Amino acid sequence: MRGNADGSPSSWYFIADLYAESREAFDKILASPEGEAAVADLANFATGGATFIYTEVEDLI
Repeated sequence: MRGNADGSPSSWYFIADLYAESREAFDKILASPEGEAAVADLANFATGGATFIYTEVEDLI
């Protein structure tokens, strides 16, 4: 992230988009041994913290 529209520094450093068929499917992914290991590993490189934001994608066409 380069910065905000007003020129001030962004509070976000990196955004990763992760997709699953549904929120329930995504929760299962995070609850798997691999998902739990990935979440636990965040502190090793996301030293400023991490925020998970969940949204839904809608196909318009």
